[in-house]
Amino acid sequence: MSIFKIHTKESVALELSILFEEKEKDLGFVPNIFAVTAESAPALQAYSELSNYFDQCDFTDTEHETIEIVTSIENGCGYCVAGHSAFAKMKQVPDHIIKSLREEQPVDDPRIEALANFVRKLIRTRGRVSQKDLILFFDAGFSQAQLYEVVLGVSLKFLTNFISNASSLPLDPAFEPYAWSERSEQASHRATKEHAI
Repeated sequence: MSIFKIHTKESVALELSILFEEKEKDLGFVPNIFAVTAESAPALQAYSELSNYFDQCDFTDTEHETIEIVTSIENGCGYCVAGHSAFAKMKQVPDHIIKSLREEQPVDDPRIEALANFVRKLIRTRGRVSQKDLILFFDAGFSQAQLYEVVLGVSLKFLTNFISNASSLPLDPAFEPYAWSERSEQASHRATKEHAI
């Protein structure tokens, strides 16, 4: 049994219960990551505010989910990879893009591929990207403002990835069809390659 409480709108303060109602209205349910973070009002409020600001950034739905899925994979967060795979499907992100991102394989959309690679480089270098990395990002059509917005999205995911990983958060029923683990995705990719041969 987990020591981490997954809250409901009845178990939190009024100002947080309003956030629960908004999330339920938006998604039809309150994800476990939102509910567990409610143990801390400042943490949940920060999560909610960061999410709202990231939603305002100048990215398509596919770009938005690319940032969140790639960051979650880099942090080994199965909960968030599953969750954002589900959200990507809801937003009609093409299945082949979701699959390629989950398996860390090249995406056949040059702009999305450039974005995914930039997010990986940004995380792996702790922000110390090279001039070449920047040129490839800008040549794909992204702006300087969007560079900072990528950092915002990565920061948001670090918050939820670390909370999810620390609390061993169980998947919501809506996310279960998109379960992900580093081991299972690597095995899936190897099987696909062997079948192709």
